Amino acid sequence: MDDFEKELIADFFVEANQLMDDTEQALLSLERNNQSTDLVNEIFRLAHTLKGSSRAVGLGEVASFTHELESLMMQLQKGQLKVTSPLVTLLLECNDHVRMMIGGLTENLDATYDSSKLIEKIKKGLIQK
Repeated sequence: MDDFEKELIADFFVEANQLMDDTEQALLSLERNNQSTDLVNEIFRLAHTLKGSSRAVGLGEVASFTHELESLMMQLQKGQLKVTSPLVTLLLECNDHVRMMIGGLTENLDATYDSSKLIEKIKKGLIQK
């Protein structure tokens, strides 16, 4: 990996941490104001940005997981799912998982993570309309 690639990934880690902080705050606000389409849209945008940025720097595992999260948020945007306390809890759990992945990748770019249980929960959320 050359210096340019190292710098891109380092910048991604800074951006990703900020995106996760912003997502957590938006989710906590959504829990208090579950009718806010602005918050749903903001959380979707944050997930979309994280997905695209992680894919751009070659972190496919993060991109794949955030794609699942983005799909769930899209269902909320379309009104096909309602914001409930269990759903917000799941979204917070997903945000924590991404935070853990990013933290681990900061230390070891070859680290891998099992996201299957959370993806299963996300998919269940998608079908419980």
